[in-house]
Amino acid sequence: MAAAHRSLTERTGSPHLAAADLTEALARRRVRSICRSADGERWRIPLRFWADYRLEHWSDGLHVMKRPPPRASGPRIITPVRGYVFYAWQPDIDAIWPPAPSADDSERRKPGPQPTKNWKVFLAAELARRIEAKERVPAASELAQWCENELGFQPDLRQIHRLIKQLL
Repeated sequence: MAAAHRSLTERTGSPHLAAADLTEALARRRVRSICRSADGERWRIPLRFWADYRLEHWSDGLHVMKRPPPRASGPRIITPVRGYVFYAWQPDIDAIWPPAPSADDSERRKPGPQPTKNWKVFLAAELARRIEAKERVPAASELAQWCENELGFQPDLRQIHRLIKQLL
C-alpha cells in the first residue's frame, strides 16, 4: 500500500490527496486489497471494510484509520489499525493510474547520422520492383532492414510508413 501511495503522491503532489484517492478507489472496489496479520495469516479485505476505515498520511507514514462517525460532537479519537500490513493489487493501481513512462521506455530514436543517400528514392524503386514482380509488399521493419543492408542507414519506421502511404 505504501508503494502505491508514494506513486500517487508523486502524481498529485500531496500525500493527503494521494491517501484520499487511494481510499476512494479501495472503497469503490476499483483496487483490490489484502491484509496480513503479524502471525502471517492473509485474507482479502471485504468491500465493507473501506466504508468504515480510510488511509491517512501522517508524518511517520501511511496509516489505516477508523473513520469518525458522521456529525460526531466533541473531541475526535483517532485510532490507527495496528498489527496488520495492507497490500493493494498493483495491476489495479496501474489500470487506474498508469505508470509514467521513463526515458528508457521511449520508442523515440536517438539522433544519429543523417542519411547521405536518398533512401526514399531507393525504397520507392524497390517497392515498385516488388509490386511489378507481383511480390508481397514487405513490412516497414523489413524495409528498414533492407535500407540498412543496402545503404548503411536505417530510417525510422514512422518515416517508412508515411512513404508507403504516399506511394500506394
